[in-house]
This record gives sequence, C-alpha cells and structure tokens, in this order.
Amino acid sequence: MIANLKLQGGGMTDPVWLYTEGKPTQSLTDWVRETGIPLYWRCGQGTCGACTVHLHYPDEATPRIIKLSGKERNVLLRHGKLTAEQHAAETLLQTPQLWRLACHVMVQSGEMLEVSW
Repeated sequence: MIANLKLQGGGMTDPVWLYTEGKPTQSLTDWVRETGIPLYWRCGQGTCGACTVHLHYPDEATPRIIKLSGKERNVLLRHGKLTAEQHAAETLLQTPQLWRLACHVMVQSGEMLEVSW
C-alpha cells in the first residue's frame, strides 16, 4: 500500500504531496530528507528538537491515542512544546495541535498524513 503525505513548512508557499511505499523502519525525517523538502533537522536521533512538526490524519474521525517515548517527551518539554501535564501523561491524543519529533514518527502504508512545521 501507498502512504500519502502532505508536507508544508520551512518557507514553502505551497504544500508538497508525497505518494510512497510505507517503510515502517524509516522515520518521517528520513522520508522527507530524501526528497529535499526543507524540513529542519539536525541530529536525526531525537535529542536536538529541531524536527518538531504537527501531524494530522484527515482520514481518521477520532484522534489516535499515542504514547510518546521518554526521550521525545523530555525533548518536547525542554523546548516548551509540551506542558508539564502532557509530559506526565501516560498517553496523549494525537491532535493537529500536538507537537511531535519527525524523527520519532514512523509512517505506515495506507496512511494519509498531513505534516506542517
């Protein structure tokens, strides 16, 4: 199956659509880096916080319940992208307002995903 990604940020005037095979072992950062789209990143390991993005799954009526890794929670808190309450929560709702680290997001086949930064 194909994953459909709509990407916009980094001074782009129009969104870019990527239609690509899902690679569950490849992060969103890796996918976007291969295209030359200006998604900010530095370390690729989830420690610098440069690749913060907003995610929206338009085909899903109800937000996903997600569990952030400790590393992602700590980096987002350090950069002011999570509240202390969100940081302490076991799970969060993946809403378009929630910041994520693109290097921690794995895109699956069949997904429709809108990414902004």
